[in-house]
Amino acid sequence: MTMDGTVNKAGLLLGCSILTAAYTWMQIFSGNGAAAMAALNVAKISGMVGMAAAVTSMFKPQWSQYTAPVYALCKGVALAGMSAVLEMMYPGIAMNAVLLTFSTAASLFVALKTRIITITDRFADTVRAVTGGYFVAIMLVFLGSLVGLRLPGLFSGGPLSICVHMVAAGLAAANLLLDFDMIERMSYQRLPKWMEWYGAQSLMLTLVWMYTEVLQLLWMFAGGRRDD
Repeated sequence: MTMDGTVNKAGLLLGCSILTAAYTWMQIFSGNGAAAMAALNVAKISGMVGMAAAVTSMFKPQWSQYTAPVYALCKGVALAGMSAVLEMMYPGIAMNAVLLTFSTAASLFVALKTRIITITDRFADTVRAVTGGYFVAIMLVFLGSLVGLRLPGLFSGGPLSICVHMVAAGLAAANLLLDFDMIERMSYQRLPKWMEWYGAQSLMLTLVWMYTEVLQLLWMFAGGRRDD
């Protein structure tokens, strides 16, 4: 595993996502109602397939050379569908989310490489612990919603919901730092070549998470609300 190899594979995965996202976006805004509905339906299925590919990589990292491209292709479709729905309500929101996500990622990378930010063991452990707690809490809320238990205001676009998503966006940024650091560390450990795919997919997972949080925050700031 090398740093250059991982960066190249991350670029390839990003390119795959951009291609499928662009195609899905064009289908949705083609003016053909049937094609748009079909694209939105495929986007929902693609999101589930992409998640399955990500979970598979967590338990079988050596399969990442196969699951990572599947994840990237599917997530491109899924993100395009979600973004297009919000774009119809608030024109320009998707591009703003893309710019904010990649400018933040670039800034964090530069800050890490120039040692403006350093990753300590305490920082890494804290980020992992808080991230784990966040996802456990979100999963409990989701399971509660299946049995009729709802928390008013948590996902409605109100002040509490904005705070939750701001915390999530901050966690995504912190995890991006950990991804950069992890890839750099692994590239010096003479790990198997397939670990480049695992590192690249980890980076993609965090970028996708950050983008979705930024997109939802922009939607909320624009006045978007939904019922709990």
